[in-house]
Amino acid sequence: MATISGREEDRSDSDDPEKSNGHHDDHQPEGCREIIRRWPKTTLFIIGNEFCERFSYYGMRSVLTIYLINFLGYGNNSATVLFHAFTVLAYTSPLFGSMLADGYIGKFWTIFFLSIVYAAGQITLAAASYFPSNYSLHPWLDFLGLFIIALGTGGIKPCVSSFGGDQFNPAHTRMISIFFSLFYFSINAGSTLSMFITPIFRNIPCLGQSSCFPLAFGIPAVLMLIATGLFMVGSFWYKRLPPTENVILRVVNTIRKALTNRRSSSEKREHWLDYALEGHDCLNDSKCIASASLCAEESFVNDVKSLVRVVVMMLPFPMFWALYDQQGSRWTIQAMQMDSRIVGDIYLLPDQMQVLNAILILIFIPFFQAVVYPLIERIGIRVTMLRKMAAGGLLAALSFVICALVQLAIQGTLVPPIQPNTAHITFVNTYPQTNSSCSFTPTSANWEERSIEPRKLFDTKTEYYVISTSPSVPSIFIRGEESKNCPQNVHLSIPIAPSHSFAVFLTPSGYSSSLAPVAKSNKGGGEFGISIVLDLPCEYLNIHADWAICDKFYKGSVALCKGEECDWGSKESTFIWSGDNKDITTSQIIPYDGSESIRSIVRLPKIDIKPASFSVHLIKRVNGRVEKDFRIPSVSLSFDEMGSVYTAVISEKGLSTLHRSVPPNSISILWQIPQYVVVTAAEILFSITGLEFAYAEAAPSLKSVVSALYLLTVAIGDLIIIAIAQLSIFSNLVSEMLAFSFAMVITIGIFILLSIFYYKYAHYDKDEEEGEKKE
Repeated sequence: MATISGREEDRSDSDDPEKSNGHHDDHQPEGCREIIRRWPKTTLFIIGNEFCERFSYYGMRSVLTIYLINFLGYGNNSATVLFHAFTVLAYTSPLFGSMLADGYIGKFWTIFFLSIVYAAGQITLAAASYFPSNYSLHPWLDFLGLFIIALGTGGIKPCVSSFGGDQFNPAHTRMISIFFSLFYFSINAGSTLSMFITPIFRNIPCLGQSSCFPLAFGIPAVLMLIATGLFMVGSFWYKRLPPTENVILRVVNTIRKALTNRRSSSEKREHWLDYALEGHDCLNDSKCIASASLCAEESFVNDVKSLVRVVVMMLPFPMFWALYDQQGSRWTIQAMQMDSRIVGDIYLLPDQMQVLNAILILIFIPFFQAVVYPLIERIGIRVTMLRKMAAGGLLAALSFVICALVQLAIQGTLVPPIQPNTAHITFVNTYPQTNSSCSFTPTSANWEERSIEPRKLFDTKTEYYVISTSPSVPSIFIRGEESKNCPQNVHLSIPIAPSHSFAVFLTPSGYSSSLAPVAKSNKGGGEFGISIVLDLPCEYLNIHADWAICDKFYKGSVALCKGEECDWGSKESTFIWSGDNKDITTSQIIPYDGSESIRSIVRLPKIDIKPASFSVHLIKRVNGRVEKDFRIPSVSLSFDEMGSVYTAVISEKGLSTLHRSVPPNSISILWQIPQYVVVTAAEILFSITGLEFAYAEAAPSLKSVVSALYLLTVAIGDLIIIAIAQLSIFSNLVSEMLAFSFAMVITIGIFILLSIFYYKYAHYDKDEEEGEKKE
């Protein structure tokens, strides 16, 4: 979203760059050559500054949600809250920037000082991402960087465009129009490029990690330094209008005075703001003396009345932003649950989907102006601002209905949520599929009996049993086939913790259980998860891996390598589970006859990697270097899906079974395109038209105040998102998206009622011609 604040119309002759030889030149330049000759060249630095600043902001923001989830380890709800808390601050601080520029130090120094603050925030965030995720500086250094960035970007937001407009002669309206078109283009060009490129930087492995956030945040930091430098290049030639007065503070004082006088006054006034004129002495007021026509204070109060009317019409705006701004949070999280492959090895990263909105804006603006609006007028429907905004709000609601339908399809690829005081259990039959193989039937209280067949390699069937863990864990039995030499009525001793998922491995030697990894990858780069279970006897490990004590996994390590051989210098193709890793677990294989356990199995923790073909190696390392490498024969793992989680059980005969505990991301990320198309159309109709409406209906003296309040509605909308996420009243994203859609429809209904009565509000003005508003 881009907003353009108005330029100042009142300039002194001494500030006019077009003044020459003592006379004012109001000649309107005609023709490209004349426009180029008389164009204020310093505005090119301002346009370049805006391009770099928007690249910096949107680049950082596009990867922020994935950074919060993947690197800092926050859950989806917490990441959503933090993302929108940053946005709230970024859209509240324009009030501070506007007050600072208009009332104290002027636009130039406000942009300069806050740009330095802004760049310092980007550098702080990039520096924070350099340290490992378990470093003590996290998350406080990250939050400090985000806080500083929000102050900087919000503080300069209301100043840059109007400062560019200040460089022109007010009479040169054509040149000013071209400038704002170029300015708007630079905003969208910077944001579009950054939202496409920055996720690519984020997805590059570096510093031993699969993601390179220092690069993803470092490039925006460099761009912000360049933006500041470009702005300062023209500092000797800029036209700088001096600060006049703090208009926002004057509006607040006028409203406060009116409310105070209304309580104490017994006189009835036509409008409640008229009480602000009580006690006003026009003859001795400096503003009135300087005014050549009407009472200056009465004129300002009338301007505030028009502002109040506009603010009433802006009340539904926050709900629109509560939907629109979720592109960077909930919609990105949804994209992380989808198949991001486009063709072959070409991927569209989850945080790159936001670029679609920026591209569609550039396409839709001329399309709506040249095609959509004339076509609607041709069929006899007047295209008015308020009607466009109502239609835009309904389209925003429709985009969330589409999002809910997409999420409904995604739900089938997610792990069923584990309710409190319950646990999930999956039984994995690793018996070889031969004539003597065994099938088992687990039984327990309230379970439907299901046969557990021997697993085929790459078997995709996953069945969960849900078991209550309160007040006590019920007994679990397995019963094998009676016609075969299979264990009968074996009581399973399984330590079960609530709110966890467990896998029970039924092997020819006995059974074993362990925690089962069921979390989908959240790295956002097309990864899948894999864990390896080693069901190998001591003799095998001693011969091939030189492990002195095989049930104590401290001397050996395991490597998963792309292809047949390992490249020990590449962290992208070779993944090593070190023997001293605390997350490596061992569990006993308990014989079915209840005799003493003869050995343990080793479970390696889940890692998230990109699909490929892999071999498994037992290795011995000395001082971090590989001294011995034994590739386990007959074990070749090949994967071509993302989002799934596999457990490979490896015995001395090779790969016993490959158990998939989490389904893959089977819904294409391209299914998000319709919701982006609809929400972008909604933005054209509601957001851009809303800014046009607010700016057109406000008095000239209060244009900057309206722009600041318009940005404030964005902050309030993000506060709504934070409140919903914090309350956690929805069980899944489908119901949450539908609730937002319903709330938007209700809000637009209220907006339509306000539109009907808006004409009456407009007639509060004494000037009937001004009261006859056009929609």
